Amino acid sequence: SRNPARRIASARSMALIGDDNVSVTTGRSVRSAARSPHSGSTMHFMMLHRMAVASAVIALALPACTGVASDVGGDDWTPVPARNAAQAPLLPTDALALPGFDFPTFQRLLAQLKGTPVVVNVWAAWCEPCRTEAPDLATASRSYGSRVQFLGVDILDTRSSARAFMAEYGWSYPSVFDTSAEIRNGLGFVGQPDTIFYDANGRIAKTWQGPLTAAALSMGIDRILPGSQAG
Repeated sequence: SRNPARRIASARSMALIGDDNVSVTTGRSVRSAARSPHSGSTMHFMMLHRMAVASAVIALALPACTGVASDVGGDDWTPVPARNAAQAPLLPTDALALPGFDFPTFQRLLAQLKGTPVVVNVWAAWCEPCRTEAPDLATASRSYGSRVQFLGVDILDTRSSARAFMAEYGWSYPSVFDTSAEIRNGLGFVGQPDTIFYDANGRIAKTWQGPLTAAALSMGIDRILPGSQAG
């Protein structure tokens, strides 16, 4: 298919060329056209017709040019009660809800979670390294999920793909949805996956870039939950 921007330019050119053709093909001045109402009316109709066709082409092309990648989550899903270690107004109670968050909203959620250790993991369904670490995150959340709040940040994704990913790996903790990676960028990361371990005071105790290993995950949890034992 043709480039949408080129289609718009072509459509606009059609409208302009249509006007010029009226003047050129008639070979008559505006004054002479005025002396012949019938001929002028015909040319005016032709001009309006061409402009209408051009406008229709532009209208069809615009959605392809101005569309922005987004996901409104209109697909159906069966709610899964989230395994949460805390209660907070912004914390999803449905693990698959994937509410849309920007960075300021994410920061407000972290503030609401103060008093509970938090593990934040930035991920995406299309990210192959994220699949490498996903089973270990699932295991850790089952082991420590009553005392440590696990929270995912799904970026540059679609909700349908994200939900399929979460179901595949058995994640029962919630994630928030960030179509532009604003949260990842705000946290100072470039790629993904990324993991941040927050202690109960909301301070960063450890960060990890790249896929987590079981040992790195265990070490991070020990930093925010000293003397921790699975349970």
